[in-house]
Amino acid sequence: MKSLKFLILMISLIFLPSCGATINGHFALKNKLPFDSFVKVVATYDVVKCVGETCMNFKLGATSSGAVVRAYDHGTYILTTGHSCDPRAILHDLGGNAKIKQKTFLIDMNGVKHQTKTININNKLDTCILYAKGFSKAPVRIERNDAPAIGDKIYNIAAPVGMFNTQTAPVLEGRYSGHKWGFSLYTVPAIGGSSGSPLFNTRGKLVGMIHSVHTRFHHLSFGPTHPQLINYIYKHTPYHVPDGVSLEVDGTKGTSVFDTKNHLLDIKLK
Repeated sequence: MKSLKFLILMISLIFLPSCGATINGHFALKNKLPFDSFVKVVATYDVVKCVGETCMNFKLGATSSGAVVRAYDHGTYILTTGHSCDPRAILHDLGGNAKIKQKTFLIDMNGVKHQTKTININNKLDTCILYAKGFSKAPVRIERNDAPAIGDKIYNIAAPVGMFNTQTAPVLEGRYSGHKWGFSLYTVPAIGGSSGSPLFNTRGKLVGMIHSVHTRFHHLSFGPTHPQLINYIYKHTPYHVPDGVSLEVDGTKGTSVFDTKNHLLDIKLK
């Protein structure tokens, strides 16, 4: 875990070049992958930090990625990373001596903003479920028997370095490469803003999510295993749970996001 970097992007970062196709550049791929289910997650933070008797008030902002995993007429449930939803991720980088109030909203592929409510955060898996009332989009397709095999091609829709616009989001690809530190390993490039971005197989079904990247090689990304992720979604959204399915998802061997000394966020003042 010492070499993992968690991928949340401060809003005030300058745009950087990124690789990967966009939606508009791949008509066939657009019909296969659930682009309309992708969202950009934006968090704002009101911070009060005190040093001795001197206190400062300031604001921070961060972006990450997410995907609709369950939809109803009244709203949708969105999957993203735990460190995108929990203000302790920011508190860690502020030295711990601060008070933080977080608000989170999402931006859909039509550029519309939607307020969200946090339903659940799992710090072991680094996962989070958000609920957006009044937001209606088809969810990604999820099946328990679609776990990837080593070498399988993987597609990633993300908002790296905040790169996202109406009907436009980077599409990257790589390979599923097994497990490391209790997480799934993918040869998919990632950087700040890629946190929470969904991973799909060649049939357009959800097989994973990116939550971190190797600090010295950004083409190695990590996320929960397929069983961990699917069980988590079943447990914390109103899915019908198949008979005989266990929803025990907290027994992962992965290290908590907030236990690692390498939880790195690039914090900027707004």
